[in-house]
Amino acid sequence: MLLGDCMKATPLVIGLFVFLCAASPQANALIFWNQDNSANQTDPGDGVPWDSVGRVAGTDLSLSSSSGSAIYLGAGFMLTANHVTLGASQRVTFDGVTSFSVDMTFNSGTGSKQVASDVDLKVFKLTSFPSVTVVNLGSSSPYIADTTLIGYGVGRGATPLETDTVAWGAKDTVAKRWGINVPLQLANISYSGYNYTAIVSVMGSGTSSPAGVGDNEAGLSVIDSGSGMFQKISGTWYLMGVGATVSQQAGADTTTFDRDSVSGSNQGDKNYHVSVSTYRDDILAIIPEPTTGWLISTAGIAIFLIGGVKRRRFLRDEPRASSLPKGQRRSGCHPASR
Repeated sequence: MLLGDCMKATPLVIGLFVFLCAASPQANALIFWNQDNSANQTDPGDGVPWDSVGRVAGTDLSLSSSSGSAIYLGAGFMLTANHVTLGASQRVTFDGVTSFSVDMTFNSGTGSKQVASDVDLKVFKLTSFPSVTVVNLGSSSPYIADTTLIGYGVGRGATPLETDTVAWGAKDTVAKRWGINVPLQLANISYSGYNYTAIVSVMGSGTSSPAGVGDNEAGLSVIDSGSGMFQKISGTWYLMGVGATVSQQAGADTTTFDRDSVSGSNQGDKNYHVSVSTYRDDILAIIPEPTTGWLISTAGIAIFLIGGVKRRRFLRDEPRASSLPKGQRRSGCHPASR
């Protein structure tokens, strides 16, 4: 069951600047700590825009051809991570059956437009309009409260459930899944030529905040690049972040969950979503103004980055197979501890 409306939690403000190594992996799919790959593959309800998130794939829509996730903005426009592969041979599917072609005449024949020169975010257009929900773009940073992640990436590998470090699965585990995670902070991050403001969250299965506990605790993996982080505020769901990359504490193609604390010896991997509110005006400069309201109240306290970031990994299609673990978080609004 999804968390309720979080209206009194504290919003994030920008923290420290973080340099990530050039080999950072890109994000692609959701992984759970204590649930298998069959979990959370249907609309969780409560009005969350489940149908707005699609998968970028080849013309045959095969799982093996998947290259990332994407989010529907309306009028045929989609939002995804800039590193997700797009071209005339790519299609978008929201249900794994019906496909929509990429409009390669968009942006003078390039097929997509990067939101800003150093931001891992781009807009592209479809040749026809899907009958799915148009998302509301957040206009301020998210609250320190549960967010719902929706991604179309790989699942976990053969690692037993409730294991701290989980191997990513192969592409035959690709599926649309939802999960829960709580933002820790905002941070300016830099890697692989990108330099932008990101929402940072931590993979957690322990009792510390923001680690939390619960069956639905989730984190990013391969093919979750371009996935959505949504938060319900005053009765309306907003797109707060777009999945881009992850840190990896235990090496390539793995996700580590935190069993101690954010600053302990067993830190969880950090997820990085491009902050939508930071680049909202840049997005709107590319697409027509939507008809839905996009207002989010602002306020906040400073939250600073804790600890160092180890090896990062982009969450997109790469030579190695990957999957995401997912654990559960308690529902409701709660402040993050430092």
